[in-house]
Amino acid sequence: MPTTSRHPFDEAIDLRPADPQRNDPQHVEPKPNGQPPNDRKPSDPQHVEPKPDEGEGRWLARSHPYYRNMVGPYGGVTAGQMLQAVMLDPRRLGDPLSFTLHYTAPIADGPILVHTKVRRSNRSTQHWSIDMLQGEPGAEQTVMTGMLITAVRRQTWGHQERSMPGCPAPETLERFRREEAPVWVNSFDLRYARGPMRMRGRASDAESLASALARVDSPAAQHSESLLWMRDEPLRGLDFPGLASLCDIFFPRLFVRRPVWVPVGTISMSIHFQASQQELDAIGSDYLLGEAGANRFHRGFFDQHAFVWSRKGDLLASTQQMVYYKL
Repeated sequence: MPTTSRHPFDEAIDLRPADPQRNDPQHVEPKPNGQPPNDRKPSDPQHVEPKPDEGEGRWLARSHPYYRNMVGPYGGVTAGQMLQAVMLDPRRLGDPLSFTLHYTAPIADGPILVHTKVRRSNRSTQHWSIDMLQGEPGAEQTVMTGMLITAVRRQTWGHQERSMPGCPAPETLERFRREEAPVWVNSFDLRYARGPMRMRGRASDAESLASALARVDSPAAQHSESLLWMRDEPLRGLDFPGLASLCDIFFPRLFVRRPVWVPVGTISMSIHFQASQQELDAIGSDYLLGEAGANRFHRGFFDQHAFVWSRKGDLLASTQQMVYYKL
């Protein structure tokens, strides 16, 4: 449990300038709910006409023990840290629109360096590159790399084709807890309507996998779909870094389809944001509904996808991942 009055996620995304003597964007304390200090509206003239700036942002962060995974930190929080580096930058144009990350190496617990660079801006969109590095000073290695598009949303015709699936209210469902699970699992309030993860064995090679599957009481599920309510625990107002973190909350679909633990790891993740910060503000700390599934498990890799809705049925984000599995 957290030991300070600040939310552990806000502690995790509290990035600091790596070199205050440089002309990098200067750090300003974020708001209590983790929102960046930049209060400009997307329609402000200075947002529509950003000044070209080829300078690089350099930020320092750390992994947080509240979101520890089996090896290193929970990937959703590292995604939130990558996004926060742009959210704090005064050059940012509009709100996050599309965010793609590549997990190039295991991320270790400890210090993290994040580099950001504006690749191109126009009146409506802005393209950023983001790198996360770790290692000895002067010899850091890239462990994550990504691209972010931010955009100014304008008043246009709109329609939502994908409807939120029916689901019992979160208050009627039991909270998912696993004391034996990595720390991050119990750092969120998860309530499954269907498709929870129920591990029934472990395997590290073909022989142990065959043995584990032979001991499984029930046959493998016929699908990898899950439907669940989710939110931060303790409660926290929703913002874009928090939404990015929740988009990674879905367990590897392999573990739902075949309940035996094997080594897995996310290779890439893409998030398409469908909401504005004002819409996220209106949601506050309420539950979000997530629906996840997969398409194909094939020769060591599988893809999984998910959709995230507000309680009233607005689609907030869609996300896709490519995941490695050993067996």
